[in-house]
Amino acid sequence: MSFWCKWYLSGHSNGKIQAGNYYLAERGTTVYSGRSVSWIGKVGLFYPSDYGYAAGSSKCLETILFDYASCNSTNWLFNSKYQWMITPFSSSSFNVTRINSSGIADSVYVINNMTYSNYGVRPTVYLKPNVIITSGDGSSSNPYQLDI
Repeated sequence: MSFWCKWYLSGHSNGKIQAGNYYLAERGTTVYSGRSVSWIGKVGLFYPSDYGYAAGSSKCLETILFDYASCNSTNWLFNSKYQWMITPFSSSSFNVTRINSSGIADSVYVINNMTYSNYGVRPTVYLKPNVIITSGDGSSSNPYQLDI
């Protein structure tokens, strides 16, 4: 059985917004000229709003996302590595969003540059509501086992 999902590609030209507002921007229609607002696929990358919500505290959710380093201790997505996110920066054809090693979400200008080749990715999938984790802790040595 194949499960395709819709990934949203809208963004914001000023990243200094809260996680909830970034969520709305990601699902909006603000894209760089001629770009698509969505993509259909099985696996994507995580969103800036996912990173914001992962901190889990109301204080951190109110924090401006791009000045987010103070919430790293409660953010299960923070790992002090540079990581790509799926959301493009809507005011430039070459800027994309990332989490830097300090845990701050920002954008970086990228065009045919191997400087960024060691950045990490977090493959992300959507699960249907009836999927249950039956065992595992999500680590590479003990991956989640799912039952549908």
